[in-house]
Amino acid sequence: MPAVIKNKQEKIKSILMTNIYYKGRALFFKKPIQVKITQKEGLYIFENKYLNIYVFDKSIEKCLLSMAEDVFLDYDELVKEENIKKLSEGAKKIRKKLIMLIDREFYLW
Repeated sequence: MPAVIKNKQEKIKSILMTNIYYKGRALFFKKPIQVKITQKEGLYIFENKYLNIYVFDKSIEKCLLSMAEDVFLDYDELVKEENIKKLSEGAKKIRKKLIMLIDREFYLW
């Protein structure tokens, strides 16, 4: 994962991610993506407007996991989709962004 927080009181405003891991797979990005982090009412909020991702939880680790899950879900459903015509216009835009962003996919096992 991209960040290790040793002091839970530490305020992190954003992280740069060069890759992301989920269930034995990794996606490597051509350039780092910035994830904005805010806190509100006891929740961490992770947001990346470029990929239209917004996740929240009480734990930073669970936010990272949810974000990874969302990226892989979009990658599997949009980038690997062969019938592009059936995608909505919004899905096509996210698909194009993912194709421009992702350098390669790697299976860890």
